[in-house]
Amino acid sequence: MPLDKSDMHGLILKFPQQCRDAMHLSKGMLLPKTIKSVIACGMGGSAIAGDILCAYMKNSSLPVTVVRDYQLPPWIDEETLVIGMSYSGNTEETLSCVDQALSHHSVVLGITSGGKLKEKLDRVIVIPAAEEYSAKTGLYLSYGGQKFLNPYQKLIILHPLT
Repeated sequence: MPLDKSDMHGLILKFPQQCRDAMHLSKGMLLPKTIKSVIACGMGGSAIAGDILCAYMKNSSLPVTVVRDYQLPPWIDEETLVIGMSYSGNTEETLSCVDQALSHHSVVLGITSGGKLKEKLDRVIVIPAAEEYSAKTGLYLSYGGQKFLNPYQKLIILHPLT
């Protein structure tokens, strides 16, 4: 009996390729240079990329916050980038945060494979369907990270060493 029935090991090995693919698929999407804070919203596996970015940016002048809830912090404004991440595009908590961000005129970026999130936003990066969507962290990280991390950091983590 195989221990890794869903081939998670193989999916982890695809992480560098996910990062490369993501960089190509998100070309042409521009974000304002006035961003002063970032909030990554998601639940479960969709929020992991936000956790990684938050840890990476902890010594940066650009604060990154991860929200796994229905409610955004009260300090959001038009200089806040809110990244809504939901594989299905229908996660209630993520949609609630995106609606709040839109009502505060924040800059909103969606990362999804479809659903309501794709329908309600102009700035959407559509991730491809996955054999195991929870193993798509490289896509979430690269799509979101490429767009706001590069202007603020000299070190680019999105170019895998392999």
